[in-house]
Amino acid sequence: MKRLLILFAIIGGISVIYFVTQSKEFKKPNYYTASDCISVNAKYLADKTFGGISNVDLTLVNKVDEKFDYIEVKVDYIKENGEVFKSEIVPVQDMFSHDAKYVHAPDSPRGVSINVSISKAVSTELGTTLY
Repeated sequence: MKRLLILFAIIGGISVIYFVTQSKEFKKPNYYTASDCISVNAKYLADKTFGGISNVDLTLVNKVDEKFDYIEVKVDYIKENGEVFKSEIVPVQDMFSHDAKYVHAPDSPRGVSINVSISKAVSTELGTTLY
């Protein structure tokens, strides 16, 4: 943002007007990872006997003052032995400042638990993509 300052001085009986512009840089905060800006939690039903995950509901919260245009949430479906059965990417659009969004992730025929994380977050306001 630029400001115009008008300085008035009298030099040797002559009035002089100076026009000075000042430039002020607005610095955006430095965020290092997507999880610094966005939190994600999952609620789901797991069949511990036969395996399978259903009704996967994700809650995302934007913790910062900037909008995110696009977010990718990685959902890992974990088998009983701890191995990842499969991973899904759930896209989320337009996450406004300090906003919460609720999205649904796909069910899985196998797995007893899930891990969720933000794998990518794009913000034109920040001018960057966070991972």
